[in-house]
Amino acid sequence: MEDEEGYTTLYLRSKRDTSRRATPARKQGAALCPRWYQITLCATCFVIVLLVAAIIALVLQMEAEKRRIGAEVGTCPVKCHSLLRSKLCHQSQGSSSGNSTCKLCPTHWHLYGDQCYWSSTDVKSWNESKDDCAVRNSHLLVIRRKEEMEFLKQIIVATRTYWAGLFVSFQEKRWVWMTESQFDQTLFQEPNQSGEEYCGAIKNNRIISDVCSAVFRWVCQKDPILI
Repeated sequence: MEDEEGYTTLYLRSKRDTSRRATPARKQGAALCPRWYQITLCATCFVIVLLVAAIIALVLQMEAEKRRIGAEVGTCPVKCHSLLRSKLCHQSQGSSSGNSTCKLCPTHWHLYGDQCYWSSTDVKSWNESKDDCAVRNSHLLVIRRKEEMEFLKQIIVATRTYWAGLFVSFQEKRWVWMTESQFDQTLFQEPNQSGEEYCGAIKNNRIISDVCSAVFRWVCQKDPILI
């Protein structure tokens, strides 16, 4: 029995010693967890700081680029103005370095005086012709002086009829231009036929009238671009 008891006592002591040795190991493992947590937290914070720094640097770069572009745009009007005049303006309209104004018309439009003119090859009614000119940011032809009629010979077929911006005012019962200016009979003879159903046109260097529903060619007119 003593051997057995002695053995039992030794066995219990051995278990106790093992338990004591295991306790520091558990404490050491528990101590390692906070350390890894701290390392991970520090690494995360470092990455966040880098991202914030990168965003700030990007914003500053964009602001600097915006200021640079703004400075270039500030000098562009003078340079662009000079370049456009040198490339697009004819010498007859003045030197690019002078103070004279250069007048430009869109492609297929013709410059005369202070106006641009365009003639159609299609045919439409007066109202349809008026709408077409409006789409082109212009209005039907308004003749203010006889010299314009002479110029029109260069861009239209004289024997054909072209709608002009002339109509009979419902209120005034007389011929008026689309610009609301009155028809000057000292320049041109007033059309023979008149009435709300009649509109003005040009043919053979004269101003004539016809029913507004008739289909003819037309001439559009607008202001030039000034540079």
